[in-house]
Amino acid sequence: MADIKDVAARAGVSVATVSRVLNGNPGRTTTSAPSSSSGWTGC
Repeated sequence: MADIKDVAARAGVSVATVSRVLNGNPGRTTTSAPSSSSGWTGC
């Protein structure tokens, strides 16, 4: 069985982030997605 450290490593996030999500408290309510005016073109 995978533990919280394995999940965090696989997802590329911190253990704290996994813990918050599992406990129903994702922390941030919005994301800072790049906008079209930023010049970001993606992959």
